[in-house]
Amino acid sequence: MFSNKFGGKQLEKSEQQRVKVIHLASWYPRREQPFLGNFVQQQIRALSRHIESIFLSRFPVHDEADFQILTSPSPFFFSWLFFILKMLRSTDAEVLHLHVSRDLWFLGFLLKFVWKKPFLITEHGSYFSMDQYQRLNPIKRKGIRSLLKRSDQVVGVSRCLSQAIQVSTGVSATVVGNFVADNWFENILYRRSFETYRFLHVSTLSEVKNPMGILNAALMCRQAGYHNFELTMVAETSNSEVKNFIKATKMETYVHLKEAMQHHEIKQELESAHCFVLNSNYETFSIVSLEALVLGLQLITTPVGFMQDLDSACIEKIEFNNTEALSAAMMKCISKQSFPGTEATALVEKYKETRFVQQYLAYYTDLKNGKN
Repeated sequence: MFSNKFGGKQLEKSEQQRVKVIHLASWYPRREQPFLGNFVQQQIRALSRHIESIFLSRFPVHDEADFQILTSPSPFFFSWLFFILKMLRSTDAEVLHLHVSRDLWFLGFLLKFVWKKPFLITEHGSYFSMDQYQRLNPIKRKGIRSLLKRSDQVVGVSRCLSQAIQVSTGVSATVVGNFVADNWFENILYRRSFETYRFLHVSTLSEVKNPMGILNAALMCRQAGYHNFELTMVAETSNSEVKNFIKATKMETYVHLKEAMQHHEIKQELESAHCFVLNSNYETFSIVSLEALVLGLQLITTPVGFMQDLDSACIEKIEFNNTEALSAAMMKCISKQSFPGTEATALVEKYKETRFVQQYLAYYTDLKNGKN
């Protein structure tokens, strides 16, 4: 559909500056939910270093951004709606970029009357998996489907998500994965002490992440006589179930729960860990797993997100909901002191920010020039 500009050739700066893009997002960090859509925030920030961007926000956001953020006078639905319509009618932007269609579904019925220029959609959400999609309100499903079908380009962040979009809506989606900033690939701290083998898990600790399976696997390690390990779990919010389990099983020496950490703090946790553990039943991508591999960590994971397409000794894949398999993989890593280092980093070179930006700049330019 689009010309191939993804092979590493940087678009000329003069060409980039001619593209002006409006961004809308269902999810974006704000004071009440500081982690909501932080991956969307990172994408817009990266793109806005190369194009002129305007982000239309429903809620006040506290973002030290180098792009323009315009906020609706009121977060109430109709105020938000009229604000969007006003901005779209008055703008001289050439492309509209929607991030996550879930809460922008109503635009599927309106854009054909208001926006006569091209737009693309980037999808991150797990709600396209068939069981979740069918639970959506029928009007919302129709709106999402209408929005995607009218889009000039739909992009999923992983192959499994693009396949789910096709099955649920009948709309084809290309794949552009999430990214890690180029400077993460520089001066990586590979040196580790192996006196204590350190596992790390970072997530919302919601049911789909299956954190209790990770905790039970750690308990099985201890019961099998492994004592030279620690498991750090980082959660977005407080989790009483995890706290109660740690206390009830007397695992305080082995398991540490940390809450509401900033991104740079999570990087510090990764830089002191040996292995990242993911036990999810579903992931559209899993950006933290990617960051773990960039920094050289071993990965134990269920076959979800972008890991479905990678086969390497750096990635130990386990079955869903199989605590015994997870525990066995953890014991194996402790015994072998697994830490692949440069091998893991090389595995994910293609997920650098530079490549991500080049792909979207090519989309923007082709859309602007009517090449879709």
